[in-house]
Amino acid sequence: MKAMKAKLFSVLVRRDAHTITPTIVTEHEIPILKTIFGEECIQTPEGKLITDDYLKSAEPAGQTDVADTEFDRLTSKYGGNEDGVFVEQVYGKRATKGLEKAIESNAAAGAKKTTARDSGDKE
Repeated sequence: MKAMKAKLFSVLVRRDAHTITPTIVTEHEIPILKTIFGEECIQTPEGKLITDDYLKSAEPAGQTDVADTEFDRLTSKYGGNEDGVFVEQVYGKRATKGLEKAIESNAAAGAKKTTARDSGDKE
């Protein structure tokens, strides 16, 4: 994978009825969190559901470099369940390059948004 940057977003993870954990994750980790905890349990810092529209319009909390070992990092971080490793449940096996394609797509969308904003165009 060529060197890329990933946007970081602040999210709230509702782990159970009494535990909400604020955290900062890369954009491509959000679908993994939704798979683990449920779509309704991954929220914006304001407590709203995270949608594709939100990710397109929200200001990221920052950005980070994505290494060639990202698949391994996510596998170690999130593990799996009886259905398999969470990163594979969301993005497929490493050989399909689903994770890599998602990171590239997110980076391209971010670059397009930045270019439009810098030139004063509206998307």
